[in-house]
Amino acid sequence: MSPSRNPQFSLDEPTSGASVSPASAEQKPPSRVKKPRLGFYIPLTEDGVLDGDRVSDTAALEKIRKALAVPLPAEQPKLHLNPQFVPYAYSLLELAIQWGGGLFLKWPLELRQEMYFEAKDKENLVAPTVACLEEHCPPWLLSNQGTAALAIALSQAVNNMVLNGTARYVEKKKLELQSPPAKPNGHATPPEPVSP
Repeated sequence: MSPSRNPQFSLDEPTSGASVSPASAEQKPPSRVKKPRLGFYIPLTEDGVLDGDRVSDTAALEKIRKALAVPLPAEQPKLHLNPQFVPYAYSLLELAIQWGGGLFLKWPLELRQEMYFEAKDKENLVAPTVACLEEHCPPWLLSNQGTAALAIALSQAVNNMVLNGTARYVEKKKLELQSPPAKPNGHATPPEPVSP
């Protein structure tokens, strides 16, 4: 028995004269199957607040709010600035002025130590500063006032330590240079050793 050729089978593209089986003509390339999305998407604003403007499905938004225990924007409490925080903010400004004056303007140490706000001036700045910061300050700073005050107070204390320590060191060196050097044993030249 000799092998016979199937006239419907061809490795070449079908030509106009070749017959195509009805089954192969009906076959379509496999369509893309959409895979289910894993997880969920939570729209947040730049401040980290749930963004209701970008959600079209309000029921899904309410489910996300309940799951995350996020209050509605109208329900969020307004944060207030503690007036005791304001003097620390101006101490940070003093620190920046002292540092910048020493680095860029080459201020001497004595001048840098004198660059500070008077206590009366700081008190006069408290009310307008509180009003301005409550309106324009980012919420993370208002909710972390204690941490910010500690960081500023520590920076100010370290700066004062460095400035005062440097001033004491310079004063000590000036005193050492002004006092005449003591002669050893009260003699102009050391005594010669006595031979036995």
